[in-house]
Amino acid sequence: MITFGHKSKGLFRLSILVLAGSSVAQAATWVLPERGSWMGAEGLALGGALVAQSGRSDFIYANPAAPAFQEKYSLGLSYGTAGDLMRVQVIDTKSSKLGGGISFSQRNVEDLSRLEDPALGNFARLEHSAVLSIMTRVSETVAVGLSAQHRYIRPASGGLVPTSFWTGDVGVAVKLSPEWTLGLAGLDMIADDKGYTYRTLSAGVSGSVAAGLSVLGQLDFVRAPEGSLDTGFVRDDASAALALGVDYLVAPELKLRGSYRNLSAWEQSYVGLGLGYTKDALTLDYGMRFSTETSKSQYHALTLSVDI
Repeated sequence: MITFGHKSKGLFRLSILVLAGSSVAQAATWVLPERGSWMGAEGLALGGALVAQSGRSDFIYANPAAPAFQEKYSLGLSYGTAGDLMRVQVIDTKSSKLGGGISFSQRNVEDLSRLEDPALGNFARLEHSAVLSIMTRVSETVAVGLSAQHRYIRPASGGLVPTSFWTGDVGVAVKLSPEWTLGLAGLDMIADDKGYTYRTLSAGVSGSVAAGLSVLGQLDFVRAPEGSLDTGFVRDDASAALALGVDYLVAPELKLRGSYRNLSAWEQSYVGLGLGYTKDALTLDYGMRFSTETSKSQYHALTLSVDI
């Protein structure tokens, strides 16, 4: 995996040279590790700890089963400063027992040195992501979901060629009680031979601990694809990432959010902050996250969602 410690800058520049000059190791060293960097305002503010949180607008990058406990039509639009991320998303869990969601995202990560964030991967590129999800409740307390995601990547370097590939996700959400939910998810489970992404197994809980106060906790186990070459950025062993978040309703229409996320394999820690305003069927969320290791790694997101 990517490690950004005292030697990170030199290693990062060396990786770009290796990528440009080696067609053999090319695919194995294209590292796009962190799903959290695709998330919108809620995901940034809550540290990506959404595997057990139902109905969040970032479910497509966390747990495809999450929206199944809510019956709604929803349209979401997101903008993020990490590569000028743009996303549109539609959810329908109201028309029938089998719900669905579609999402299209685009971002252009042009200048990695400006952010120095390993969560954005190790090479500059344009990316498109199209996701189709289905989810359903198999009982009053258990929901399951599946997602298929198609990725297109056009590297900025002339030494690398564009590529596209599919990944697949699976998720489960369990209502432990009216206040508490358990979430389990396997992300990028079929992306095991390209070297572009990491398999991620996530487990987490969310629930209410007091009036208006909810807490979220999540543990991610990340593993490099089989056959990946170790060039100082890819590790064969599984590594854990921890995320903790809080969501506090300070007024009937206003929420405050905060989080801490530790990516031990990347030697990075992040703090997330945000707020959400809801008026009738309209919700506007703002979120940001910044690295505690480097002042350059800081980005923001806005998400607008409408429930019908």
